[in-house]
Amino acid sequence: MPNEPWTTELAIGTLCPLLLWIASRLRPAFTAIATFICAITIVWTTIFAIGIFGDLHLSIEQRVLGAQATILGISLGSLVLAALFSERRLHESAILEREARLQEALRAGSVIAFDWDVSADEIRFSQNATEILGLHSQQVLSGTEWLKHIHPEDHPRVAFCLEGARPDQPSHSIAFRYRRPDGGEVWLEQIAMVQFGSAGKPTRINGLTTDVTERKRFEGELSLARKSAELADRAKSSFLAAASHDLRQPLQTLKLLQAALEPHHPSGEARNIVAGIGQSLDTMSGILSSLLDVNRLESGNLRPSVGEFSLNEIFEPLAGDFVAPVQERGLRLCIVRSELIIRSDRRMLAEMIRNLLSNAVRYTDRGRILLGCRRAGDNVRIEVWDSGVGITEDQLPHIFHECYQGTGGAERGGFGLGLAIVKRLGEILDHRVEVRSISGKGTRFFIEVPRGRSGVKVPEAAPPVHPHNGAFLGSVLAIEDEASVRSALGRLLKKRGVDAIIVATATEALTLVREQGLRPDALLCDYNLRGSPDGIETIRHLRAALGRNVPATVMTGDTRSQTVDSISAQGISVLIKPFLAEELLEALRGQEKRE
Repeated sequence: MPNEPWTTELAIGTLCPLLLWIASRLRPAFTAIATFICAITIVWTTIFAIGIFGDLHLSIEQRVLGAQATILGISLGSLVLAALFSERRLHESAILEREARLQEALRAGSVIAFDWDVSADEIRFSQNATEILGLHSQQVLSGTEWLKHIHPEDHPRVAFCLEGARPDQPSHSIAFRYRRPDGGEVWLEQIAMVQFGSAGKPTRINGLTTDVTERKRFEGELSLARKSAELADRAKSSFLAAASHDLRQPLQTLKLLQAALEPHHPSGEARNIVAGIGQSLDTMSGILSSLLDVNRLESGNLRPSVGEFSLNEIFEPLAGDFVAPVQERGLRLCIVRSELIIRSDRRMLAEMIRNLLSNAVRYTDRGRILLGCRRAGDNVRIEVWDSGVGITEDQLPHIFHECYQGTGGAERGGFGLGLAIVKRLGEILDHRVEVRSISGKGTRFFIEVPRGRSGVKVPEAAPPVHPHNGAFLGSVLAIEDEASVRSALGRLLKKRGVDAIIVATATEALTLVREQGLRPDALLCDYNLRGSPDGIETIRHLRAALGRNVPATVMTGDTRSQTVDSISAQGISVLIKPFLAEELLEALRGQEKRE
């Protein structure tokens, strides 16, 4: 090593940090230029014997060799540094780009990333926390400050969630309200993972916090709308129930008056007019019943009572109900009776078949209507065939919609509700309903019902009931608060030779029994009595006053199943308004037989 001071060497050595900075901070081209300058400098100092490369004690070959080795070392080192720092800059650029994309994604999704260092009690948030939480840029909060911003009503839930974290359940999800420093309030949904130290205590909490304010606002509006809809639906149901009762009263009056008027006109044009009035009343009753059935289906008030029974228990009553309508249209009704046991709701299934038969009668001009069944694996397929006008292919997807009527439907009557009720009842009972039709040749409807257990005893078919015109021989005490119905009922019973006393209130009836010694053979009472107990209570009081279980019938326009069931549970017959005069007389004759 030279004995003189290293003035020149130190001066050259001071350039190394500058050259290293150039390699790390600037592009590779600048590193190559700096390396070239160093190489030129080494060559120049070697040629002119300056510095360490101009040592005259060394031969020219040794100095050239030293210069070459130095240039090679500097070039190799600079190229390696340039490559390393270039790759570093590429990774740094990629990281920055990904971070920018992440921040944009978080901002677009209204999501905040957070890192809670529990040991240092510091919470750091992503950049978009400024927009959502109202914090300053790069603001760091302590855990205590963060919890202070949580709504007081939600604070206990959040604290319990954080305190309840365990190593076996490190994650949690919770929604809460957050109060911004500017006074605003947002809903946040936090999903986090808790990290635990060796002592089992939380050391760090990482996760995402989503701004769900709009969703919560929408859920609140949806809940309010749902409650409003439920209130409106209950109001509609209550209105229809009240309207049903009020509409059934004048309909009942008209039916009773029509029945009282009929014997006065046994033939001629007047007879036809009276019959036309009866048909119009039946149509009005059908409209009212269909509307109420649809409302009960929509409100979900119909609940099936599933049991096992024979198909004959449905087919036999239907056969009697449709004899007259089929004969009036000159058709033939063929019912293939079956002792197959099925599992369904007896009343709902009967209503489905009744609507299908009514539809078949309405749209069949000649030929016959068939009701039967066949086995289909574990199910029974109930089929209704007709030889009517059929349904075109384009109408088939719409026939089960409310108020839809096919071509010529308005002229044939009906309201477009029967098939809609069949479809709804099928959905409630989980019975598949299908239709096949050829325009001009007829239609086939199918109801698929589960088969019952083979061990169920099949009841014998009841003999058909033939109505008779025998008068009721006993006396009747009737309570009806509607003046028009009371007057029409009195005319009808008097015309049919029935000894009847009709009063408006339960008090009047009890007075006749207790003070005047009236002893009726049958009781007939309206269910809803203004200013008096209902029909059930009234009959109970009258039976107690008479000292015996007098046969009784309740008349009601309330078609709700709970009302009808509560009446039947007391051993009391039920007549749903508007009922026919023959139905009333048949009920009285039935009471006479029980007596």
